[in-house]
Amino acid sequence: MDHGTDFAYVAAIPRRSHIAVIALLRRLITTHGKPSTVLTDNGEEFLSYPFQNYLQRLGIQHLHTSPYHPQTNGRLEKFNDMLVQTLARYTAPNRQDEWDQYLPDALLAQRAHVSRSHGASPFFLVFGRQPRLPHETTYDLLRAPPTDAEIATLQNRRLEHVQNVERFRTEANTRALRRLQDEARRREGTYHERALGIGDYVLRRSENPTKLHPRWDGPFIVHDVTDRNVYQLRTRNGYILRTLYNAARLKCYHPSNMDPELWYSSADLQRRDARARMQRRLDTSLGRAGTSRDA
Repeated sequence: MDHGTDFAYVAAIPRRSHIAVIALLRRLITTHGKPSTVLTDNGEEFLSYPFQNYLQRLGIQHLHTSPYHPQTNGRLEKFNDMLVQTLARYTAPNRQDEWDQYLPDALLAQRAHVSRSHGASPFFLVFGRQPRLPHETTYDLLRAPPTDAEIATLQNRRLEHVQNVERFRTEANTRALRRLQDEARRREGTYHERALGIGDYVLRRSENPTKLHPRWDGPFIVHDVTDRNVYQLRTRNGYILRTLYNAARLKCYHPSNMDPELWYSSADLQRRDARARMQRRLDTSLGRAGTSRDA
């Protein structure tokens, strides 16, 4: 999605992969030109070497959202919700398995929808006119061929649209920016920034806990601060988590006595932490042996 106009592209793919992502981005670039920045989530297809290398070769800056914090890319999340609702109407009541066939129609409906924040539709902001929708009745085939005067009038009207489209885009972006600033001020009135430092112990909130699963696991240690309220964590044995976490998903942990049994993470993370513990013990043993030999 282009954040300047909210004009979006979508594609139905059998599974998420860097090949599909690069193909869609190449299609966008050949149509609209190269973007300066790409904002994605932390999916494996976006973290893969081929995708990172593709962006680097084109000189495109790559920004990431923090996991489980959709507000970072709220406009795309809102678009996804609206697209799903539109698809649900197209496929009701018994065509849900054919949703991909209705994807182009749902996408056109979203592109033609007038945004309250922009005051215009994404289609208009890109092309300078509203689209002619499939259900609209037209009598062009029954009309006589246009006269020279009618052609000149249409050409002048189109030229006026092209000349005014940049002004419309600027006005729309100004309205959207003002709306975002108002929302940010409202959030700041109720949000208390959580200041975490490197080395602090934290617990991590589970986003999809079952009834018998704890809502928090850990403790983890803040390994690095990558951005405002975005943190990288490591286990107590030194394994660094690849995923980044927003402060909204973390809380400080102040144990009087560190409980070595406090651990509710996934089995995979437990295995990785165990390997890190074994490696640390091995390094310590080798260090002691080297010290003894030196002595």
